[in-house]
Amino acid sequence: MASIEYDAARKEGLKAVAAARKNNRNPHPVVLSDLVSYEKLSTRDLGVVEIPLSQIIGTVTELRSNSFSWNFYPLEDGGSEFAYKWENIYASQINEGIRDPVRVYEYLHRFYVLEGNKRVSIMRTLGMPVIDAHVIRIMPRGRHEVYEEFCCFFESARMYEIDFTISGEYDRLLRVLGMRLEGRWPTDYVNLLKGALFRFTKVYRRTEDSQRLSISDAFLKYLEIYQTDSLLDYDLRVIASRMDNLNQKLKEESEKVWRILVLADEEDPGLWDYWTQEKTQNIDLILSAGDLKPEYLEFLATMSNKTVLYVRGNHDTRYDQKPPLGCIDIDDQVYIWNNSLRICGAGGSMKYRTGRDMYTEKQMKHRLWKLGFRLRRTNGMDIFLAHAPAAGHGDMDDPAHQGFACFNAFLEKWRPFYMINGHVHKTYGDFQRERIHPSGTRIINAYDKYIIEIPKHTGKHKWMK
Repeated sequence: MASIEYDAARKEGLKAVAAARKNNRNPHPVVLSDLVSYEKLSTRDLGVVEIPLSQIIGTVTELRSNSFSWNFYPLEDGGSEFAYKWENIYASQINEGIRDPVRVYEYLHRFYVLEGNKRVSIMRTLGMPVIDAHVIRIMPRGRHEVYEEFCCFFESARMYEIDFTISGEYDRLLRVLGMRLEGRWPTDYVNLLKGALFRFTKVYRRTEDSQRLSISDAFLKYLEIYQTDSLLDYDLRVIASRMDNLNQKLKEESEKVWRILVLADEEDPGLWDYWTQEKTQNIDLILSAGDLKPEYLEFLATMSNKTVLYVRGNHDTRYDQKPPLGCIDIDDQVYIWNNSLRICGAGGSMKYRTGRDMYTEKQMKHRLWKLGFRLRRTNGMDIFLAHAPAAGHGDMDDPAHQGFACFNAFLEKWRPFYMINGHVHKTYGDFQRERIHPSGTRIINAYDKYIIEIPKHTGKHKWMK
């Protein structure tokens, strides 16, 4: 009976709410109108598209949000009008199937239900992976690198299931598939790709190492070794054996490098409003190069359970009253992470007006001179974390965004693997994510977010006893 199914679904919803509250998470679906003034943004009607239920994370308004757990199980009492309607739709789905698509808004690769909350709830209860939806895409302001790459991919593939977390992976997928973004891909080919991903997901979720990479990132690595057809033609036991080999390779790779998430200047909605565990599960450390809200850093430290180190930007005077709790300020320090990685911090920008966290060239040079005493004790550094760039290496001509010339001599002397900075936004025009300094140091502009890898040390440093 539908009433029995409703009661069972409601129990799952109550469990989900209790678990979310225990972990200080929102127990109900996210409300789109609380995140963004979507009425003021341009939209695009994408028509009816098959979308993954796992990417439906919220409702457009708060009207029905509290009637569901965050994963869309029902919460209203059995026997209520809500329960009666839910049970009727459930019976219709079992007997006839749901034919009408739900209506959703898509914002940054996540969906918010406008019409059809109960249908979404029922399909979740039944364990269905996808649902037909009439999709209205909300076009975000600003630059969102990975999402922009997805939108180009979607124009040809018309599929949402592939959701990469790192810039450049859609291009890698195209090379592996031997496809181009020229016109609409044949429906039969897209269905084969979806089928391959579905079978991969089914096996990958059973593996012990499934938390190492997101499903899409792991899928790409699988395809770089094996062919797409193998996922469709081979027995699941063969795929599982290959998956074990893949996981062993990924494990060996992860043991050789640290994966570090670097951030600066602009909060990324994908890591805050649309955060999921898989987005940071393969990250070892988080570094902030400044000018980020303290609440954002606190959220990442709490939800990811990773160490968050930061320096201050020239707009971080709010940290005086509200420093990001659970995060570590390494300004004017050399921080030893995991008893191995040496990270030197020097925040702030070139002084262009009165205020804190701004320095003249002479003042910054004096700060670096004092840091030199610490660096001698640690036998150097692996990462130099700053807010401002080095002069001539990603800075600008205006006084506010000039780089420090003393950084160049500092890099030449200590030669870290990486220098991480922010301050110069991607929206300013001539933006370059990576540069190679004459010292050999790789300079990374951490605007928004980026992931770097650094080799793990094979032996102890001289400063270690």
